[in-house]
Formats: sequence, structure tokens, C-alpha cells
Amino acid sequence: MIKNIKIDTESRVPKYQQIIDSIIHNISIGNLVIDQKIPSISAASIIAKVSRDKFITRLAKNNKGYGWDQNFGYGTKQHLKAIKKLGINKHHRKTFSPVSKFKTHNI
Repeated sequence: MIKNIKIDTESRVPKYQQIIDSIIHNISIGNLVIDQKIPSISAASIIAKVSRDKFITRLAKNNKGYGWDQNFGYGTKQHLKAIKKLGINKHHRKTFSPVSKFKTHNI
């Protein structure tokens, strides 16, 4: 069971990302909290998050207008408006429902 999910209202990280991070951080098997008890999983989690953040930062710099530096790749209202305006590029997940509905692909 997940308890005490903390949301930082001052953070630039979207609330839903903070919730996901809290859930992942607290994944448990029985009474064992994996991320806190197994150093290699903690390290892998940190490496994955840092790598993803760097990738998203590069996407934002190289693909202006999608707001990836603010939405971190999540389908916010602003991001979906940008897709309608700018189209889809090779970095969008084509299986994501809102993206799959667009006919214009700027790939």
C-alpha cells in the first residue's frame, strides 16, 4: 500500500509525475520496499530518471514548441495543443491514444 504521497506544489515536475515517482519509489513485495532495500534497484532507478531527464531536456532544445521542458513528455493540454499546431515528430509515441488520432506525422 502506498502511503503519504508528497506533492511539491512549487516544483516544475508535473503533479502526476510526482505521484508516479512516489509509487515507483514505494513499490513493495510484502513488507519489503524494493527501492530502499536493494541498492542496485535504487541505483538503476536514479540512473533511469537522470537519463530520461537529460533526454527530455535535449528534446526540448531541439524541438521547440512542444513544451517538453515543462511537461516532461506527458500529454498535457498544452502539449496536445502543440501537436495539433506543429504535428507529430519521430519522438512521439504513436501508440499513445491522442497521438494515434492525428493524421499528420512530421517524421
